[in-house]
Amino acid sequence: MKKFILPSLLILLVLTGCAKATPVVTESPAPSLPGVIESPASSLPVADVTSLVFGDGASNLGRYVQTGTSSWQEEDISAPGQATFVYEETGRDATSIYLFDSSRNVSIELNLQQGAVNFDDGTTVIAPLYFISSYDTAVVIPVADVTSLVFSDGASDLGRYVQTGTSSWQEEDISAPGQATFVYEETGRDATSIYLFDSSRNVFVELNLQQGAVNFDDGTTVIAPLYFISSYDTDPIP
Repeated sequence: MKKFILPSLLILLVLTGCAKATPVVTESPAPSLPGVIESPASSLPVADVTSLVFGDGASNLGRYVQTGTSSWQEEDISAPGQATFVYEETGRDATSIYLFDSSRNVSIELNLQQGAVNFDDGTTVIAPLYFISSYDTAVVIPVADVTSLVFSDGASDLGRYVQTGTSSWQEEDISAPGQATFVYEETGRDATSIYLFDSSRNVFVELNLQQGAVNFDDGTTVIAPLYFISSYDTDPIP
């Protein structure tokens, strides 16, 4: 059994705040994005980057999110946790992270020095395909493996969220393990969070392990955080 206790400091912080044909190349100038394009390679924390937001230069369109040691996914900006495409990380250097999607034979370069997402499918090169507007160096949590967690009000444990099937979860009172208070469908995961939906109440719940928070949204009211995460497990689903 692998149990992970989130540091009390984290809770406190939440409380307080192939052979190639001749390529067709499409190039366009990158916009000036302070802190991204204009940063020298020596100052870029490329080794630590775990996610980034990309756009068309006018608005944000999506994210690249690291979901494991060498796994990444591309997400639409409006659908966090839902993979549009999945990639294997093939390497990093002082300026870039290199990804490959074997299902489409697509290579992606996330060039943080240039602030550009560059695309190559073996026939067509688009450089840039997108522009990088921001990036994050949050520690990679094993979100893909989490199967349960305990939540609290910051003072005492109140209940659990428990995965009961491939995409099914239930919420339980801390004093009644195994008894479902509410049931949810898992709609996605990314590097920081698990996303759940209760269709009977039209309630969305985000289990944000990076922030140590359970966030609530019923379409009218957002409570962030609703609860605090005190621990999580990566045991196999019962």
